[in-house]
Amino acid sequence: GRTELVRSSRDLNPATASIADELSKQYTLGYASSLERDGRWHDIRVELRNRSYRVRARRGYVAS
Repeated sequence: GRTELVRSSRDLNPATASIADELSKQYTLGYASSLERDGRWHDIRVELRNRSYRVRARRGYVAS
């Protein structure tokens, strides 16, 4: 995620418009690992061919 700073009431409309715009252009990608649940940290790396897109993803997960 990201943070929208709203310091006054005049900042509220642009902030909510920005959030609504972003939410209308995103999706969630899921992955089920076939590896054993070993309780350890596993890195995740997301790569895109088109660099004009922006990715916000976890850096990894604990396989518990």
